[in-house]
Formats: sequence, C-alpha cells, structure tokens
Amino acid sequence: METVLFLGVLLLRVIRIQDLALMVSSEVLESILHSQRAIMCHLQGVIIFGIILITWYEGLYLLLSFETFL
Repeated sequence: METVLFLGVLLLRVIRIQDLALMVSSEVLESILHSQRAIMCHLQGVIIFGIILITWYEGLYLLLSFETFL
C-alpha cells in the first residue's frame, strides 16, 4: 500500500514537473517570438527611413543640378 502511494506521489510530481517545464518553455518561446517581432519592426523602420533619406538626397541632387544647369 505504501509503495502504491509512493508511486502515485512520484507520478504526480513528474506530471507537475512536466507541466512546469511546458509552461516555462512556452514562455521562452513567446519571449523569443516577441523579440523577433520587435527586431522586424525595427528593421522595417530603418529600411523605410533609408528609402526616405535616399529619395530626399536624390531630390536635392536633382534640384541642385537643375539650378546649375540654368
């Protein structure tokens, strides 16, 4: 009887440890996913800013070259 009780308690502890491990791993995966989203948003912002900056420089260059042409 004590052996069955001991095995039952041991089984409950194993299940509890597995649940805890699953919960921790899901939190870690969620954190990784969140950081990847943040990195992608940052990269998109950098790319858009780069495009705006290049377009502005090209417009400025064309404006200056047009003025010297006149």
